[in-house]
Amino acid sequence: RGLIGPIHFIQILEENKCSHLTDLYVLREVCHMQRERLDTGKRVVPVSVNFSKTTLEYAGLLDEIKKIMDQYELPEGLIQIEITESVGDMDHVVVGNIAQALISMGFKLAMDDFGTGSASSAMALEMLIDEIKIDMSFIRKILVNKKNKAIVQSMVDFANAANIKSCLEGVENKALEDYLRTVGATWFQGYYYSKPIGAGELEKLLCSRMENKAE
Repeated sequence: RGLIGPIHFIQILEENKCSHLTDLYVLREVCHMQRERLDTGKRVVPVSVNFSKTTLEYAGLLDEIKKIMDQYELPEGLIQIEITESVGDMDHVVVGNIAQALISMGFKLAMDDFGTGSASSAMALEMLIDEIKIDMSFIRKILVNKKNKAIVQSMVDFANAANIKSCLEGVENKALEDYLRTVGATWFQGYYYSKPIGAGELEKLLCSRMENKAE
């Protein structure tokens, strides 16, 4: 079938408590890519890696991550770990300890799907989150729904007041981008900029963007 989107297998992995295998594999591949780019003098930009709730519940997680980081010896800030709001169902002390350990290893932390789960703004502050990613479900109808506008604005205002970056997900056209630029978010994400692509295509995209800026 070729490439299979995460929507087709993430739930299966989580139900079988083995999502950590995929998440750690992705982390290892990203570390390898970042190390290779550093060693060859190529431009390096931060990359986000998603960790599911069941990955955070894996007892050997921090030991496995430390092995990977020791192997590739990356500078701090080149990898951001995105966790979903579903961690709000976990013991807050446990989640906080994991967050502190990840930060001590040089990771930035982001809360994905912000506004959809059980985690609160207070939890984002407790975990020292660097960025909230506001779920696309709030963005899709924002141009025609006043409630969505108010909710998104309040979440961005919270992030700015707390000195946390904010990313608006689901930007799919210029009209949407033009409006969202008035909200005050840090940056945007969506198909308007690029569909999911592989490392090879990402390399070409980065090169083309750099050339355009140089012009």
